[in-house]
Amino acid sequence: MRRFPQGNIGGLLFGCALNALARLACAEVMVVVPEHSDQYASLAHSIIQAAPGSAGQLRLYADLPASLDDYELVVTIGTEATHAVNLDERFRYIPVLNGFIPRSEYRSGPLRSAVFSDINPAIHIKLIKQLYPERDPRIGVFVDSETNYLFGRVSPDKIGGFSLVQKELNETENPAQLIARFVEDNNLDAFIVIPSSIIYDPHSLKAMLYSLYQLKVPAIAYTPRLVEGGVGCVVAAYFDKELVLSEMVNRIHSFYETGELSTTTSIPTKAKVVVNSKLAEAFQLDLRNLMKYGEIHEQ
Repeated sequence: MRRFPQGNIGGLLFGCALNALARLACAEVMVVVPEHSDQYASLAHSIIQAAPGSAGQLRLYADLPASLDDYELVVTIGTEATHAVNLDERFRYIPVLNGFIPRSEYRSGPLRSAVFSDINPAIHIKLIKQLYPERDPRIGVFVDSETNYLFGRVSPDKIGGFSLVQKELNETENPAQLIARFVEDNNLDAFIVIPSSIIYDPHSLKAMLYSLYQLKVPAIAYTPRLVEGGVGCVVAAYFDKELVLSEMVNRIHSFYETGELSTTTSIPTKAKVVVNSKLAEAFQLDLRNLMKYGEIHEQ
């Protein structure tokens, strides 16, 4: 097993975690991580604790074992670890749970499962419903070829009335140039920004958010980074590591109870909320309850 330099605290703690896990007699769960750090060591420890007897082993994505005979479940954390396992043909015949990845990075298969960390469309729509409690809001969103299915699974029966208008863009179209016409043609009350490298780059996203501000249409984000600072999104619903980890642990428990890994994917049903209070005031939105509780549930 790979050892790390002992000259820094992070490397020392991570090395200790590796050595402790290596001493386990039976390594049933392999947790693949992108780098050595206290954060990843802590996540791996929580995942391994979910296995019977807490039997498991921590591996770097660049240092996968020569033999996979001792493992019955592999858990990847992050995009780099997921890519490394996907490219290694030996893992085709072992159940693999991917975690802490956007859904665009997931590759489905007979023994594959995932817990995404990007966006739960039902939560974002429910959040907008709280912005406009007296009416059924008209909501807009730009999607791409990989995310055009996202909002089709949201049921108004569970959330309440709303109208959703989505427009599919490709990499040649500039969202900043299209947003004003899109808002005006569809009389939108709010707009949801989804994670998409096809639709957005930093410049076009910033320009689009400024246009939405001028149009007095609040933008709803999936990450606090788009809320903090100046003109951006009014509010974001996002998942911290504890929420994603809890969903992953539930899947691991189910795997050991049933002997099978569910090949469905999932997303946390509860999200943290962060509000740009100055923008909320400019849009005359009452977000005091969201700011008070700091979270929102899907149902």
